[in-house]
This record gives sequence, structure tokens and C-alpha cells, in this order.
Amino acid sequence: MKNIYVKEDNLFLEVDSRLSAENNVNKIKNVLHNVKSRKIYINLCGLNMFDAIKISSLISAYGLADDVTRKFEILADNKIVMGHIKLLGLSNLCVKMEEAQQALAAI
Repeated sequence: MKNIYVKEDNLFLEVDSRLSAENNVNKIKNVLHNVKSRKIYINLCGLNMFDAIKISSLISAYGLADDVTRKFEILADNKIVMGHIKLLGLSNLCVKMEEAQQALAAI
């Protein structure tokens, strides 16, 4: 993990692109086990498409098994990654583009 922030019961995680998808998933699972946030934001920008899809699908499955009420919001950096993650149809996962987040932060 690059950065971990907790603010008002929301957890913000920034994934390290230098680590493998499996290492990132294990680190995210450890953080989720120790922090009981209901809304988790995960920044997957900078990852390749396959690692981003793998991380989001595994974390979504782990999140459903661990706590059904937990929701994940994934931040992607291109439309291809966003489209493939949306195609999975994961009920506890929402995907957004990086540009949209930056535009909202500027307002």
C-alpha cells in the first residue's frame, strides 16, 4: 500500500503498482480486517488492466464474505479498466474514473 487514510468512517487506500496483485490483495485484506469502515475507496490508478481487474474482483468477493454491508468504490484511470470491472456486475462495487474525481475535488 502506498497510502492509507481514514476519515469519518471512510477508508481510502492507494495501491502500490510495484507490488503484485496478490500482495496488494493481501495487504488490503489485512487493512480491512483491522479497520471496520463501511465505505472503502481504493485507488487502482497506475496498475495494468489485469491487476486492476484481479484486485477489484478479489476484494469484492472478500468484502461480501467478510461484511455484506461493506461497499467499495474503485478509482480507475482509463475507460477499458472501468468497463471490464463494471462487466463483472459486482453488487458491492462501484467504479469511477480518475478525471471525474479530480473535477469534483476542484469544485
